[in-house]
Parts: sequence; structure tokens; C-alpha cells
Amino acid sequence: MPLICLTNLSMRGIETVGITTKEESLNKLKYDTIELQLQNLKNNSKYINLELQRIYDQVSHVRLVTEGLYSETYSINNIEADIGLVKDQKGFYWTPIDNQDRSGIFISSGVAIDSKIRQDIKISSFLEPIFKNIIQNNNNVDAIYFMTTDNLTRIYPQINFPDLVERGRIPAEMNCYDYPFFYTVDPLNNPEKKIKWTDTYFDVTDKGWMVTCLAPVYLPNNKFKGIIGIDITIKNLKQNIVNKNIENSQLYTLLLDNKGNNVIYPYEEQKELFHLSAVNKNTAFSANKNTALDHL
Repeated sequence: MPLICLTNLSMRGIETVGITTKEESLNKLKYDTIELQLQNLKNNSKYINLELQRIYDQVSHVRLVTEGLYSETYSINNIEADIGLVKDQKGFYWTPIDNQDRSGIFISSGVAIDSKIRQDIKISSFLEPIFKNIIQNNNNVDAIYFMTTDNLTRIYPQINFPDLVERGRIPAEMNCYDYPFFYTVDPLNNPEKKIKWTDTYFDVTDKGWMVTCLAPVYLPNNKFKGIIGIDITIKNLKQNIVNKNIENSQLYTLLLDNKGNNVIYPYEEQKELFHLSAVNKNTAFSANKNTALDHL
């Protein structure tokens, strides 16, 4: 009997060792899988920061170029005819869209085309090659523009401004200080003259939810002149940056601002976690629209 008992004990010991080994193997596999996925998420986070830093650096570069241009003197004769500027019946000026790959001009109604405006048009024309280069070499960027305190905008690519005015997306007498893509870095809100990311906002050109990287532009006499802005749609941000390197369908990335608010949050996961029964996918983060990306 002692032999049987010993044998029975040995069999139980072998079985216990087998179970323990199996559990340890499963736990190790789980651990290794989690570690691999965490590393994947860390790599994706680094990629996001690098891409956003690239946009930040581009805005900084364009600001330096713009401020440098304003330290020079230029001939401004017949500048309106040179760029094909026309006056709409509602009082604003714009450059009609054509087949040429160029930027567009918008000047709010009530603004006189004086020597100061002509100088802004001339100086901003030198930015066009830089605007094109940034757009053509960064598929995350939707638009880039220079906007002055006198309500003159040069934007690339061109926009059909009469259509926007007709549909009430922007007023003919548009005041730049009314919009987050301007006032975020004006002297009142940004006396330190820093480059900033806007809160999320709904784009006036109907491109959906947007964030903009903004840099204030100052004249040699330290007077605030306007802003340089680079727009990124939330759609592009999600498709091209945030989830670009995640291969596992069970993983997703959340993009939060420095206040802890959601900038990007997967729609289906949001429904599941917060029990949202009816959320419009296009406005799933509208409750958190007052957010800032300052600085990921």
C-alpha cells in the first residue's frame, strides 16, 4: 500500500506540476503579448508626437520667413491687376478659382484697398511656394494661410469664398478676431507670442472638425500683424497619424489634450464604455469641443 500511495502521490505531483507549468506558460504568453502591445502603443505615441512636431516646426519656419519679409520694402503698383483680385457684389474682394495651382485671397467687405493692403498682398505672395511645398509634402495638412489684423487672408489651396458667403458659412464682413483660428494667438490671449494649437472647432469651409497650429506674426516695431495657420482635420489626424501604425484591431489610440479632454476617441468604444445609445459619429466629441492640443 505504501507503494500505491507513493505512486498516487507522484501522479498527483506530476499532474500539479503540469497544471502549474501550463498556467505559467499562459501567464507568460499573456505578459509577453501585453508587453508587445504596450511597445506598439509607445511607438505609435512617438510617431504622433513626431508628426505634430513637424507641423509645429513648419508653422515656426513660415512665421520667421513672414516676419523677415516685412523688414523689406517692395514695389506695390497695380498689385490688384497682377493677382486678378475682383470685388464681389456683397463688398468683399477675392481671387476667383482658376486652373492655376495657386493660393487665394480674401479681403472682408468694408476694407479699403490702400497701400497697406497692397503691401500685405505683395508680401504674402512670396509665401505661396512655401505653402505649396508644405501641402504637397504632408498629407496630414489640409490648408495653410496667412491672415492679417486688417482681415486679409491668403490661403492655399484656393477656396470658393462667394459660395461660403452665400451659404452663410462666413460673413462678407468677416472679422478675424471672431474666430479661434485667429484669436488664440492674438496679444490678448497670447502675450508670450508662443506657437499654439487651437481648441477643436468646426471648420467654416465644411471640412468637419479641425485643429489648427497657429503662430503670431509681429512687425519689426513689435506690432501684431496677424497669424500663420496650418489646419489639420480630425479625420486626417485619426487616419494618417493616430491609428496609422496600429495593426491589432483590438487596440486603439486615444488623443487627449493637456486638459485631459478627448480630441480623438473611437466611436464604437465610446458607445460601449459610456453606454451612449445614440451618438452622431460626426459629432461624437462635440461635448469636448473646447479642447486644446497644447502641446502633445
